[in-house]
Amino acid sequence: MKWAGVGDEMAVTVEMQNTGDSDLKADVVASIEHALADRPGDWRVSIVGSQANDRWDMKIIGPNAFEGSYTVEGSSGAHRPEMIRVLLGKLVPR
Repeated sequence: MKWAGVGDEMAVTVEMQNTGDSDLKADVVASIEHALADRPGDWRVSIVGSQANDRWDMKIIGPNAFEGSYTVEGSSGAHRPEMIRVLLGKLVPR
């Protein structure tokens, strides 16, 4: 899924695999897009779920060689879209 603001030179690409619930997936993608919408440059977020547990590995790639990764656990509520948006707000520079 790709989003670009009108007249902006930026894009957000989100890929999710093995994360289960399709409604949750759509909400998480929208939350990530919202969290990165005001950040300049192109952003790519990849989330891969585990079949062995409730962990999601999230990798973030952005401008100026930014790379970050984080593991979110469903049992702690970290799969909720608002929690992912808050996490991205802390991890990604403005």
